[in-house]
Amino acid sequence: MISHVKVLRQKLLLTQVELAKELGLSKQMINNYEGRRNNLSIDVIKKIIELCDKKGIKVSADDLFDNKLIPKNCG
Repeated sequence: MISHVKVLRQKLLLTQVELAKELGLSKQMINNYEGRRNNLSIDVIKKIIELCDKKGIKVSADDLFDNKLIPKNCG
């Protein structure tokens, strides 16, 4: 199943490297989040929400924990 982080990154039109830079993380951490090998911390969730807000994409912490962001035909 596609990850919430990947869906948001694609909506933001960013590469993993670009998202990592925006969030102050490594590309490997973004890769781990997208591959669901690591869980998002509260700090990272806040940063993602702030970045999305700056880019005009409305997202809440709840959105990151349910399937609202993932199209039904993915995963």
